[in-house]
Amino acid sequence: MKTKFVYVLTLFFTLTACKKDLLVTEVKDQFTENNFLKTEADIKSALTPFYSLFGTDWGAADVATGNYIGSFNVALGGIDFITSKMTDDMFDVWKDPDLGSFAFGAATFNSNTQSVFFSRIQFVARATQLIDRLEKIEGVSDAVKNQYLGEMYCMRGWLLWILYDLYGPLNPILDASQLSNKEMQPRMTAEAYLAATEADLIKAIGLMPTVRYNGNLNNWGRVSKSTASMILLKLYVNTAKTPADWEKAKVIGTNLMGMGFSINNSYRNVFLEPANNEIIYAVPGNAGTFNWWFKLVLPSDAVIVNTITVRPGWGGMGMNWAFFDKYTPGDRRLETIASSYRRDNGGIRNRSNGLQYAIPMKYMRFVPTDQGFDWVMFRYADVLLYMAEITNELGSGAPNNTTIDYLKQVTDRANVTIPASALLSKQAFKDYVFEERAKELYFENGNRRQDMIRQGTFISNAIARGKPLATAKNLVFPIPANVIETSKGVLTQNNGYN
Repeated sequence: MKTKFVYVLTLFFTLTACKKDLLVTEVKDQFTENNFLKTEADIKSALTPFYSLFGTDWGAADVATGNYIGSFNVALGGIDFITSKMTDDMFDVWKDPDLGSFAFGAATFNSNTQSVFFSRIQFVARATQLIDRLEKIEGVSDAVKNQYLGEMYCMRGWLLWILYDLYGPLNPILDASQLSNKEMQPRMTAEAYLAATEADLIKAIGLMPTVRYNGNLNNWGRVSKSTASMILLKLYVNTAKTPADWEKAKVIGTNLMGMGFSINNSYRNVFLEPANNEIIYAVPGNAGTFNWWFKLVLPSDAVIVNTITVRPGWGGMGMNWAFFDKYTPGDRRLETIASSYRRDNGGIRNRSNGLQYAIPMKYMRFVPTDQGFDWVMFRYADVLLYMAEITNELGSGAPNNTTIDYLKQVTDRANVTIPASALLSKQAFKDYVFEERAKELYFENGNRRQDMIRQGTFISNAIARGKPLATAKNLVFPIPANVIETSKGVLTQNNGYN
């Protein structure tokens, strides 16, 4: 049976009470080393809240603060949903007046709003506390200790990377001796913050003995060496500025290619076959783990979509027709995108008679209760596309055969021929790789926003789509105004936000 990560904040985290500013954590110990974290079962219980942050169900109230904490990956309100509203792939039926139009500011949301992920910085401090406890634990073997320490370093590094991606460098508590310090600390420099994130992920890779869990469903859903490596690869690629940075990315990407993963023969099956060999990490789906994807994308009068009998949904989001039209006829990825559906009155609706968007059907293993399928977070095709980009960046001219082959493994699976024009120069190849990343990784974990920022097209594309309020400040989100106010000048706002 797959490991179930239920969002239950254990007693361990009633130890931690967060002050109103969210950035200073006051630790109130009611437990000691004599009565908690003595067994492997205790450790697993203590890790549960961190895994739950990456879940696909709504979330729950945080027992330490009383505030609601939404999951990073819930289809409605998660990172991909929020960031895709700002890119060219999503058609937002509900037309979010703030995110979709780039009209948001520091006062738009407070720090406790579900779709404002800033409040997750609390969990960095809690991770620091748990790492400190695990470093000092006695009564378990070094193998057990290192396994869970590695998982915690991986998840703290992952949290740090997500927060950096969304807000830039913050002021997380990474030193356990500072957990009870009530003084607000200023934001770290980007260099120091990224170095700390990198250090966590490198520690995780060194500590965790397991490379991947694809063949071990009892532990499917736990992070491993490959998970930490993939997060580190994303950090390297999305922050690279010099050839040395790209070389570091190449090393970690090469390591990932040696971990036994492979491209699935079928794009459709990547999302149908649990724990298949292309998946590096997925949030497990089972009878106790809801996934709201279908509810969100299915129109309210749909009964059959792509031959699948469905229940009506909310019809909240879909794929822009302009984005859908990027795919060429015969592209097998179109098997996971519906351009029409059968209505409850027996008629067919498509774009010619009112269908506002193409229906993304990556997760086609529909079940009546919205349960039962994994949410794919990282996969090998992403690694191959990164390696095509990395080796192209390190090249001096038109791409070589090795660079082309990384891309070709993905395009061959999609039944797409790389045009000769894409092979003429370094820039032409780079542009084409970004096009393929868009089509291959649609609606996957915020990749589109990251890619467009890296490509330098995030703002210009928004303006071209009729979003005149989009400016360079929107490359990151604002720190919530209530947090800035509470900091009394210690915490600085991101440039451009008042």
